[in-house]
Amino acid sequence: MQAHKFLPLYLIFLLIAFFERMVSTFCIQKSKQTKCVYYEWLFKLVFYGYIAIVIFSVGEFFFMKRSINPMVSLSGGLCFVVGMILRRKAMSALGENWGLKTEIKDGHSLVETGIYRYLKHPYYLAVVLELTGICLVANSYYSLILVYLFQGPLLLIRIYFEEKILLSYLGEAYKKYVIGKIF
Repeated sequence: MQAHKFLPLYLIFLLIAFFERMVSTFCIQKSKQTKCVYYEWLFKLVFYGYIAIVIFSVGEFFFMKRSINPMVSLSGGLCFVVGMILRRKAMSALGENWGLKTEIKDGHSLVETGIYRYLKHPYYLAVVLELTGICLVANSYYSLILVYLFQGPLLLIRIYFEEKILLSYLGEAYKKYVIGKIF
């Protein structure tokens, strides 16, 4: 399929993805006050990395003259939707403990319910799935490489620091929680 024939669907996808991400990320009311924010520089790298990959993916779609494989695009759309649902479930389970940055809130507690029963870091897995989906919808293979060579390692670094903080704040309860959990 020629890219220009796919353009209206792609633009609709981008608008929906952008709107959903902005609303779910920035329009959530948080009543708990933040006690301490850690590694703000890492949040900025992850945040701007996400935006850069999306921009590169869109640029690759518009400037690389290639055919669009509808099966790859459909797989990407499915991947994005799974990531979006997983991210929303993670945010819902975290409730007032959720924040964009690595932070400890007043009355911060260990969450072992919802998707956190099975996964340690479903939010970060969701971010990788969303970015993978965005790149696949556009058949942006070079941008997809950036997801796994740049954003993935940044998220692993964030997970490392976040686990150190949670272990120091929640102690033995967090140590018991992580045993047997995948990602």
